[in-house]
Amino acid sequence: MRAEQNRWLIGWRREEWTVDGRTELASSVATVGVRRSHTPFLSSELELGIAHVADDLAGPAREELAVVAGLNGFGHALNLPFDARFRVRRDVTTTGLAEIWRPMAGARVTLRYERSLHANGGYLHEPTYRDFVTFEAQDTLGGRTIVSLEGSYRRVRPRSAVQDRLETYRAAAAFSRDLRPWLRSRVRYSFAQQDPSAGLAVSDFHRNRLELSLSAVYQ
Repeated sequence: MRAEQNRWLIGWRREEWTVDGRTELASSVATVGVRRSHTPFLSSELELGIAHVADDLAGPAREELAVVAGLNGFGHALNLPFDARFRVRRDVTTTGLAEIWRPMAGARVTLRYERSLHANGGYLHEPTYRDFVTFEAQDTLGGRTIVSLEGSYRRVRPRSAVQDRLETYRAAAAFSRDLRPWLRSRVRYSFAQQDPSAGLAVSDFHRNRLELSLSAVYQ
C-alpha cells in the first residue's frame, strides 16, 4: 500500500544454502514493514516478522525473530561531507551492509562493508560467513584521462569453526587516456594475496599482474 511518503508491505521469502547437492541450511521468513521517504534524499525502512530456520548444524528446526532495518541518505540530510547508507537484516544470522561515498566534480570515492551468508562449495562443505570491504576512487583529469584506485579485503569463515578463516587481499590502480576520439589506451596493475588459516586445506598465493591495452572504436 502506497501513500505520499510511506509504503506499507507484507513480504515472504524462502532461501536455501545448498552444497554438493545437499541443502545444509534453509529459511522461510514472513514480515510486515514500512518504508518511508523523509526528504527527497533521506529514506528509511523497518520490517518485523518470524523466520522458520532448518539448520543441519544446529539440530531441529527453530523459530527466530526476523528484523530488517535501514537508513539511506543520512549523510546528505546531516550536511556531512559525504553521503551514507546502511541496512541490517537479522533472521538466520545477522547480515547487512554499510556504505559511505563522496561524489565530486568528475570524481567519486566509495567505501563499502558487507556481511553475508554464502554456500561456495569446493574446499568448504558448508555455508560460510563472508565479510567484504571494498574501496574505490576514480577521478577524471582534464576530461580525457581517468585515474582509478581499487582495494578490497574478504574474509570467509565456516559456520562450524569460525576460528578458521580464508583472507583475500586485492588492490589495483589504473590509468586510461583518450589518444584520439576513437582510440583509448589503458595501463592497469593489480595485486592479489590469499592467506588461509592452519585449519583450512587451501593453498596461499600471491599474484601480480600488469595489463596494457589499446581500444579502438569504429565510427
